[in-house]
Amino acid sequence: MEKPLIIIIGAGPGVSLHVAKIFGNNQYKVALIARNTKKLEQLSDELKSEGISSTYYTCDVSEKTAIDSCFEKIKQDHGTAVDSFLYNAALLDKQIPSSIAYDNLIKDFKVNIAGAIYCCQKVLPNMKENKKGTILLTGGGLALKPYYEYTSLSIGKAGIRSLAFCLAQELKGTGIKVGTVTIAGFVEKGTHFSPEKIAEEFWKIHTGENKGVEFIYQ
Repeated sequence: MEKPLIIIIGAGPGVSLHVAKIFGNNQYKVALIARNTKKLEQLSDELKSEGISSTYYTCDVSEKTAIDSCFEKIKQDHGTAVDSFLYNAALLDKQIPSSIAYDNLIKDFKVNIAGAIYCCQKVLPNMKENKKGTILLTGGGLALKPYYEYTSLSIGKAGIRSLAFCLAQELKGTGIKVGTVTIAGFVEKGTHFSPEKIAEEFWKIHTGENKGVEFIYQ
């Protein structure tokens, strides 16, 4: 029997890598997506060293055509069946409301929100056909307590939170789970906010142990 697939967008060495490890250690194939090829190679090598099947794809999720091309490559490598999906991409720009550049705000919005919605649209048709799947979104405490020096990311995380609830409403009764972990703190190894501990909460959403759309990690 073929292993199920999880796609992780915005792959990095923190939470997303540990989500990949948990799913991989539970017999999932992992497809990693990010902009930096060298970083992807390192992440994939680490997963493979632990016996986890992994492929990686370079993609700028602010560009619709790049997303289309990336998902077409995944389809060629893995087929259409996507069991789980994590959107972890975000841009961190330190700018205040009175001076944030219009173009920067639009660029951030494309990654933080528009990319998330469009990538969900890419995986949903197959999930709906199979009447199962899990959509996971990485949230942040700025959605609950916005901070002016990180205006764009505050807007972005508020948008991710709203997207999770809207998707859950739309997909109710379809067999597809939707969940977001709102990380109300700074991710740091060896602390309560270690990536390993946070990744566990994403897995619990997938298994149904964490009930509801949002799990606030604080």
